Amino acid sequence: IAASIRQIPGDSLVLDGEIVLLDDGGRPTFQGLMKAYHGEKGERTPFYWAFDLLHLNGMDLRKSPLGERRSALEELRFQGSVRLLESIHEEGEILFEQATKLGFEGIVGKKLSSPYREGARSDDWVKIKGYHSEEFLVCGYTRGFGAREHTFGALLLGRKDGEGRIRFCGSVGGGFSDAELLELRAKLDRMRVDASPFSETVTTKGEPVFVRPELVAEVRFMSWTAERRLRFPVFRRLRGDLEEAPPAPALDTTGSDEADAVIEALERNDREMQITVEGSPIQLTSLDRQLWPGVTKRDLLLYLAKVSNAYLRHLRDRPLTMVRYPDGIEGEGFFQRHWEASLPEFVQTVDIWSQSGGEAKRHLLCNNLPTLLWLGQNSAIELHPWHSRVVTAPDAEGLGAQFDTPQDLEDSVLEYPDYLVCDLDPNVPTGKEEFTEEGWRRTVDVALALHDLLDSLKLRSFVKTTGKTGLHIFVPLRRIYEGDQVKEAARTIGRFLMEKMPSHVTMETRLNKRPRKVFFDANMNGYGRTLASAYSPRPVPDARVSMPVDWNRLPYVRPGMFTIATVPAMLAEHGDLWKGSLDLRQHLGAP
Repeated sequence: IAASIRQIPGDSLVLDGEIVLLDDGGRPTFQGLMKAYHGEKGERTPFYWAFDLLHLNGMDLRKSPLGERRSALEELRFQGSVRLLESIHEEGEILFEQATKLGFEGIVGKKLSSPYREGARSDDWVKIKGYHSEEFLVCGYTRGFGAREHTFGALLLGRKDGEGRIRFCGSVGGGFSDAELLELRAKLDRMRVDASPFSETVTTKGEPVFVRPELVAEVRFMSWTAERRLRFPVFRRLRGDLEEAPPAPALDTTGSDEADAVIEALERNDREMQITVEGSPIQLTSLDRQLWPGVTKRDLLLYLAKVSNAYLRHLRDRPLTMVRYPDGIEGEGFFQRHWEASLPEFVQTVDIWSQSGGEAKRHLLCNNLPTLLWLGQNSAIELHPWHSRVVTAPDAEGLGAQFDTPQDLEDSVLEYPDYLVCDLDPNVPTGKEEFTEEGWRRTVDVALALHDLLDSLKLRSFVKTTGKTGLHIFVPLRRIYEGDQVKEAARTIGRFLMEKMPSHVTMETRLNKRPRKVFFDANMNGYGRTLASAYSPRPVPDARVSMPVDWNRLPYVRPGMFTIATVPAMLAEHGDLWKGSLDLRQHLGAP
């Protein structure tokens, strides 16, 4: 490829493109490309497909419209292993329909008048991914655990080949309502058989239970793997039995081709590997080590890749406190606020003055996918971001962005949080954080009353499960209130709620003084305070996740529904419910 680029006439140029290896059907195959990258010789050769021209013969073209850049690109003479990626004007809907029929993952649309924006996303170009929907035989299920202990974990799917044998196509564990889980389990229990219907040995996560292959399920998925397994499957309906399928998914799942590539690599089941993410190498080791019972580091990294677009949105530009479990949650865990050892170049940091230490300490920021995966590799199960950010744009331009001296810190944007937080926890008589139906119902009742109160104050609020037994309610704010002001406002709200619901709510910190009441914790506000982020896994046995919830759905959910196994499909189905929350920039009083 490099030799072919050198043969292009001209003094100098900068191309934008991608190295691609095509399969026998003319479709890009990432797995084939990785095999070629690692030196496995095949019948096909990778090519560089050029789709943009940024510099030519000393001229910077990045501010020129895409249409002009494409015209200049098309005048170049390519040969050998470099090719021009053709573009099609205007007929986007037809192109998308034909691309998905041919098995491509989707199309990219670009505005002809747009300049080239380096390292920035905008609406000038959009990636439109296609999802396939096909029907499969239901050949069994895996036994569930946690919230699905009495239903099932996933359906085992198959399809007959040309000789009538049933081939395993993968499993689907997302997209089911609670009612569908119960209804399907009842059907399947009447169809159980001892022998596997599959013509091959099947390996599953969870104990398999086989059934007569008579039911047909419609499943939406992104594409097939090289092993003919479904990628990102979501259950739509049982043909002829259930209601119409839900609407198409919000296109806000993995967020990038980089994340898709990570998923492809991890699904190869190598115990160790080196991957390159956004140009940076990351060594992944001990992938089969259990971090939760039955849940491995590989499972954690797959989860992080699948939800990275949404997860990073809530971590970006915030100093982090990590909770690490090198030997899994059954071993010793520890909080880590600072990182003294050397760091990869892709990990961004910020120095913040420590009053107790008398010096500036280095804090990590999780601003990109490589950092998120690196933290997972280091068994950082929980990520607790600060409520304030280190950047001033766009609503705090008058504040400082230096934090390494006492004076700089006092005048800085870190003193001004993005939101007020209400932490609701049910009291458990034993003093341990254990889920009880009564405690959960009481917490939900208090949260809904708090929601009504905030609505009456013209304050929009967002709710998420803590991942354990409680709820977090976030109220986005304009960054004009110091942390202590926000804490006092939260205390005022708590006291008002306590007066309104004296039998349900308490602000008493001593456990033995608040039996059977929900603890309203306003002390989670203030400088440097943290809570587990939205989409952060938690150190509980079923690998639960702190999950944003729609207020209307809150009475019908339970914390155990949201795990690293179930959340990616839910996110694909509904999108990030907290997306855009910080754009509200609300006032606590009259503006």
